[in-house]
Amino acid sequence: KKGNTMKTEVRINDKGRIVQVSKSYPGSVYDFKVFKHQILPPQDSKVLVNSGYHGIYRDHKKSVYPYKNTKCQKITSVVKDHNTLLAKTRIKVENIIRNIKTFNILAHKYRNQRKR
Repeated sequence: KKGNTMKTEVRINDKGRIVQVSKSYPGSVYDFKVFKHQILPPQDSKVLVNSGYHGIYRDHKKSVYPYKNTKCQKITSVVKDHNTLLAKTRIKVENIIRNIKTFNILAHKYRNQRKR
């Protein structure tokens, strides 16, 4: 009934190949924190991420992430177009992650307590 989740970051190149798989973290850890504990990608490479990686631009200048609404300011049509284009590009990555989950490639049963 109650599930304990583990989070793993998977990096995929533009050809759809898995480049790097991080170690597993508890599900409560933020995506960006997992990113910061890994080897950073080369600065000349472009990194496409989802909204869980907000703040990545401080560590990687060529990162592309979706923009969010704020309480005071709604996103414009130009920003919506940017988010749509990013989503169309990232769907390939999401499909690869779906295949990893479907075929239980990274799945494992963990029977011991985690080290805290």
